[in-house]
Amino acid sequence: MANKIYQIAETSLSFKNTGGDITLTLTSVGSGAGRISAEYDKGAGAKWTKARIWLKTKSATQTVVGQAYLLFTTMSDGTNRSNALGASDAAVSSANDTLNLNPALVATIYDASSTPEACVYTGICLIPSRQFSVVFWNATDDALSATAGDHEVIIEPIVDEIQ
Repeated sequence: MANKIYQIAETSLSFKNTGGDITLTLTSVGSGAGRISAEYDKGAGAKWTKARIWLKTKSATQTVVGQAYLLFTTMSDGTNRSNALGASDAAVSSANDTLNLNPALVATIYDASSTPEACVYTGICLIPSRQFSVVFWNATDDALSATAGDHEVIIEPIVDEIQ
């Protein structure tokens, strides 16, 4: 009889301005601008590579259906980093800085309420390196809200377990 392979979720990582596991400041990120998180280290040894990813965010003004927020991950060996972006929470000023990064989530605007609402977008991504950062790019026409509690990226590691 063949073995079953189950997926088990490990403890989630929270990337946000304050109170999270890793710092990522998304308040007031403008149209055509982005942000990179501080770097996270999974630790030595065999570690997870697959994860569920959530983006919780809110715009400052009414959004346009079909536009998107983009999430990427960087890879690092502790010294060399994707696109030489650095290892701390900082601004990303050019869309070119996202080239060669690992795509993690395309969060397409699906509702254009006249009153901006907090939205949650989800996906599955691969993060194969020991150290990584999350990169957010605002490809919409609208800035994000200035309220820190409106924004968070959550990564929930998934490991396979053979039964």
